[in-house]
Amino acid sequence: ENDLEVQRIKDRMHESTAKITAEAEKEAAELLANTKLETQTLLSSAQLQVAKNRADADRIMSKAEGKIAPWIEKKKEYETKLREMAVYEYLSQNEDLVISGKMDDEGVNVMTVADSILQSAKDPGSRSAILAELAIIGKASILNTTDTATTPAG
Repeated sequence: ENDLEVQRIKDRMHESTAKITAEAEKEAAELLANTKLETQTLLSSAQLQVAKNRADADRIMSKAEGKIAPWIEKKKEYETKLREMAVYEYLSQNEDLVISGKMDDEGVNVMTVADSILQSAKDPGSRSAILAELAIIGKASILNTTDTATTPAG
C-alpha cells in the first residue's frame, strides 16, 4: 500500500509539473505573440513617420529649389561671364592677335589682317608680305569697281 501511495504522489507531482509547464509555455507563447505584435506595430508606425517626413522634406526641397532657380541661373550667367572675361584676358596677352569688325564685313577683316602682316613683316619681300599686299590690292580694286558702278555718270 505504501508503494501505491508513493506512486499516487508521484503521479500527482508529474501531473502538476505537466500542468505548470503547459501553463508556462502557453503564457510564454502569448507574451511572445504580443511582443511581436507590438514590435511590428511600432516598426510600421515608425516607417509611416519616416515616409511622411521624407515626403515633407522632398516638398520643402522642391519649393526651395523653385525659389532659388532664378538665383542659380544668375550665378551661372555670372560664372559664364567670368570665363568669358578670362578668355578675353588671355587673348589680350597675345601680341599677334588681330581683332577687327563684324564677321560679315569681309573687306575690313582682310584689310586689317593684311595691314597687321605688313606691319610685323621683317622682310617686305617675304611670302606673307606679298600675299598681304595682293589682298589689299584685290580688295581696293573690288571697292573701286563697286564705287564706279554705283556712281552715276555725270
